[in-house]
Amino acid sequence: KAPAPTTPVHPLLSPLTFLLGTWSGTGEGSYPTTDSFRYREELKFGQTGGPFLTFTQRTWSIPANQAMHTESGFIRVFTNGTENWYEMIVSDPTGSAQAYSGTLSGDGKKIEWETTGVAKTAHAKEVNSLKRVWEVSSDSTGRNRLSYEISMAAVGQPLTFHLKALLFSDSVRTIDPNSILVDVREAEDYTREHIPNAINIPLGAFIAGKRGPEENGIKAGDLDRPITIYCGSGFRSGLAVEHLRKEGFRDLRNLGGYQAYKNSQK
Repeated sequence: KAPAPTTPVHPLLSPLTFLLGTWSGTGEGSYPTTDSFRYREELKFGQTGGPFLTFTQRTWSIPANQAMHTESGFIRVFTNGTENWYEMIVSDPTGSAQAYSGTLSGDGKKIEWETTGVAKTAHAKEVNSLKRVWEVSSDSTGRNRLSYEISMAAVGQPLTFHLKALLFSDSVRTIDPNSILVDVREAEDYTREHIPNAINIPLGAFIAGKRGPEENGIKAGDLDRPITIYCGSGFRSGLAVEHLRKEGFRDLRNLGGYQAYKNSQK
């Protein structure tokens, strides 16, 4: 299957492109009215060519791996030519929808969001206001990470800490030496040229359950071991990452296309 065509990013989104892609990791939460808890999260930011980002978020409980919260929304950008404004709308199945105003700060990779309005359905719990802080940085290997903290005023409580998480980008340009490196291109492409130490599992075989040689392939016990996957463009590797995530693997990295990676190392 040919990769989907790339949609050009709207110029107004240039300050927010650092968010694009899939982020996954773990978090923890508490609130005066609930017990503390831990969760696994996947957060996706996308774009369709307009002056807005789309996003979806899903969480699963740790250790039971049961579906928990989910939400989705849009981030809009406006400008007068010299100044930008950032607005976000978020909705979730608890019956709440929140409108936010955002401020970009620091080196341009930190956003503070505060609600400007909260709407709820007739039988939803009371939510008065929220504050979200997102910040993207790089770890010692150059891998991007997104940390966030959420405070909430709800059910009679003042604005209080509720959630924090550390998520890692599935898109990387460096390879962790401890990572299992997988090339999901066809065998002839792999034979012609590939990244040293990569094992070849063509996408069709990968989806069918093949996991590479016994001595250095992906094993059922590798749920927390870093796994880095690449292909020709980043499309097939993205499908492979998503497939493994559904199987419970947690430290997944999409290296993207082989040629793009090769060029980035020059």
